[in-house]
Amino acid sequence: MPFMKIPGYPLNTVIEALWFCKAEDFYSKVTTFPLLNEGLFIDFSESYKSYNTSGKIIGDNKKIWFAGIHSKPFLTEVKGNHEQYGILFKPGGIYKLFGVPATELAENFIDADDVFRNEFNEMMDTVVNDKTPLSKLNFIEKFLTKKLSDRKINSYLENIVSEIDSDNLRNGGIKKLLSEINQSSKSFIANFKKVYGLTPKKFCRMKLINNSLNEIIAKPNSSLTQVALNNGFYDQSHFIRHFNFFLNISPKEYKRYAVEGNVSKEFPNFLEHKR
Repeated sequence: MPFMKIPGYPLNTVIEALWFCKAEDFYSKVTTFPLLNEGLFIDFSESYKSYNTSGKIIGDNKKIWFAGIHSKPFLTEVKGNHEQYGILFKPGGIYKLFGVPATELAENFIDADDVFRNEFNEMMDTVVNDKTPLSKLNFIEKFLTKKLSDRKINSYLENIVSEIDSDNLRNGGIKKLLSEINQSSKSFIANFKKVYGLTPKKFCRMKLINNSLNEIIAKPNSSLTQVALNNGFYDQSHFIRHFNFFLNISPKEYKRYAVEGNVSKEFPNFLEHKR
């Protein structure tokens, strides 16, 4: 299990959590189902590879990289000595912190060297030599807090993201809001993708699916039909179609993995493949 830390204010406005993991002779094979979050990874592992659903390598022993928002699962395999630091961003967090458009990161892993240059390497030299997991993450938090700029995301975008799975926005609320602020649909979609990496429609569907994963994990005895209805799907067929699109498995298969203990309440988007 990684050592995790929730950052304090103001960094918690853009970051969900920081983590650190270190192990010798380590092996892990995990499928990551689509998250609404982007990530920043700093890795010193002996072997760390990520594959898309076609088996193509999309991440291979990079030292520091951004993980954009993904709408399809990907598989990560780690072997040997392992040491990794990670930052899980809130939706729009990378754009707000670093000014990197989410569209440049979406569905991909991108080297972050150009963003940080030498200053990050100097910071990591101190972190690696620090003694405790907490002091390591505290140092990273201080570094990132200094990077936090006054770059603002338009408030109407943040309002839509916070309520995008509610009935009023799914049933015409977005069009009404755009009319009130006198913005075209084309301009809105472009601005939304720049900050969040997906179209509003796709983001909304992914949010509904993520809510469904949390409910399946929290209430494994609930019927999948009830889970579907609770999370804004018209019926079980509608739910299964979107679930398969984003996760490449059915809700029934996911529920079986949950019951078998291959996914956990703490990390419902991560499926562990046991040896």
